[in-house]
Amino acid sequence: GLKFLIGAQTQALIPDRDGRVMAVQFKDGSEIPADLVVMAAGIRPNTALAEKIGLHCSRGIVVNDTMQTITDPRIYSVGECAAHRGIAYGLVAPLFEQGKVAATHLAQ
Repeated sequence: GLKFLIGAQTQALIPDRDGRVMAVQFKDGSEIPADLVVMAAGIRPNTALAEKIGLHCSRGIVVNDTMQTITDPRIYSVGECAAHRGIAYGLVAPLFEQGKVAATHLAQ
């Protein structure tokens, strides 16, 4: 069967003699046997500078549909640090589209 350990903090993947995973060790010292391990790692945008200057941040620098910050429309945010409609994507592909949206708006 499958076992989902949401939020578990992995310490190490323990290999067998052939180098294949045989167990997962967690930071609390516990271990579970495993034939396959699937891990998902998210990003956490660094919003310290934005917060320091008073921009509204929630999972990233909050922007509108033209990528302007909702706090100050003179400031734009794109990429991993931007949060659009509650989502900070953390991927490269959306950055290109966000950049196009911001550039188009700036050119108007």
